[in-house]
Amino acid sequence: MNSSPTHSFLRSSLALSLGLLLLLALLALLAPGINAAQADAPSGTAVIINELDSDTDGTDAAEFIELFDGGVGNTPLDGLVLVLFNGNGDVSYEPVFDLDGYSTDANGYFVLGNPGVPGAVITFPGNSLQNGADAAALYFGDATDFPSGTPVTTGNLIDAIVYDTDDSDDPGLLVLLNADQPQVNENGAGDKDFHANQRCPNGAGGLRNTDTYIQDTPTSGAANNCPLPNVVINELDSDMAGDENTEFIELYDGGAGNTPLDGLVVVLYNGSNDASYMPVLDLDGYTTNADGYFVIGGSGVGNADITVPDPFWLQNGADAAALYLADAADFPDMTPVTTNNLVDAIVYDTDDNDDGGLLVLLNPGQPQVNENGAGDKDSHANQRCPNGSGGGRNTETYLQALPSAGAANNCPIAGDLSLMKVGPLTVSPEAGSLLVYDISLANDADVPASSLILTDTLPAGVSYVSDNSGAAPDNPAAGVYVWSLPDVPAMMTVTFQLTATLEVSQTGGVILTNQAIVSTDQAGDDPA
Repeated sequence: MNSSPTHSFLRSSLALSLGLLLLLALLALLAPGINAAQADAPSGTAVIINELDSDTDGTDAAEFIELFDGGVGNTPLDGLVLVLFNGNGDVSYEPVFDLDGYSTDANGYFVLGNPGVPGAVITFPGNSLQNGADAAALYFGDATDFPSGTPVTTGNLIDAIVYDTDDSDDPGLLVLLNADQPQVNENGAGDKDFHANQRCPNGAGGLRNTDTYIQDTPTSGAANNCPLPNVVINELDSDMAGDENTEFIELYDGGAGNTPLDGLVVVLYNGSNDASYMPVLDLDGYTTNADGYFVIGGSGVGNADITVPDPFWLQNGADAAALYLADAADFPDMTPVTTNNLVDAIVYDTDDNDDGGLLVLLNPGQPQVNENGAGDKDSHANQRCPNGSGGGRNTETYLQALPSAGAANNCPIAGDLSLMKVGPLTVSPEAGSLLVYDISLANDADVPASSLILTDTLPAGVSYVSDNSGAAPDNPAAGVYVWSLPDVPAMMTVTFQLTATLEVSQTGGVILTNQAIVSTDQAGDDPA
């Protein structure tokens, strides 16, 4: 008889438990900032506020806010809402932008702006954005979660910018940012009517961080107008005999010296799949040296600022090295080629075919650089000549010469090899008389002069006898003698004597003119 009440109690407990579960579920759905859309919130691809222009010339008819997915492109924005906060009261104001059904474009941008703003997908009336101190914030949520006058909240917050136009900081809005992140002044460069707040490098800084914002000409729906550092890839040596522990990449700041390299990263691309490979070299905390150079090299590069212990760390081609405004974390292994935030690049090879997938890293029409272009890939490096010339993403000034890591490139200078030939002022006119000429080759360059060809055409009636150059001349035509001479070291002069004889007696007062010409593959021709 005691079983019946017990059974009844169990049924009652079960009913109560189910009721509590239903109540908790209902409360969860009704809780502030939590909604069904959050279950479908985007994941994996971070979407940020990348640019904002609140104050424009005239009646503020060119206001906009730009979102960016880092360049992934076509990222769905379902489950996101963009909310505006007024610094007067630190509460939301209209309009509120529900982004369900929208996505970024192929380049990763999404623009909300006044009619006529380039690329605007969602439009709103002019003079809608407060000029500051105010804020824009991106949330997981729906527009209905933020009726006008909603207090500032960090629940489900993704990103935010707190901005002004020469206004005091608003602590009530700054809670939207990470600790110690600044309020952004659209008049920071003194031209608020024609500038927008932009992340630089484009898309940089991270969620709820504002310390990378600068002010520059608006670029709605496109990469921000970020100033590029005056640093280029100046020299690269990927192929040498042996274990290749002297491979290196040299950066150069044009000679300014002691230039901070914070925010830069060197990325290597493999031509076999046109994707990045390791190592990726983050340059935060480094600077160029007093002469403007910075060297990344193997264990055999004595003056390397960053040493890569692995020999063969640079592929021989067709491959590429690129300098970006970014972090190493932005380039995990096998990252596809990108031009986003690209500062400079070299696409190179050792007698390989051009790689169209890598050449997009360069400006149109710029060549792939062959380290074997001078026929000595094991001893030569690719170098900009004149030193540091050409400009970012241009490769047409590269040539191949002896490596010069951390120093000026071994660039030839036209006309730096001079030839002087001095003969006797007078000579006896009888046949068989000797004429002795002093021939001097002066190399004023800082590189050796090689592949020297000296051609001497003797005057009519004069015959070659001998010389002490150490090289036997060819005699391709009557009176023409051609020497292939040894290299002349840098900043050196070599001299030898040529002896000739008169074949027949000459009339007194006859002037004998003798001209010689020297040519080299590194210096200009200089007749003498």
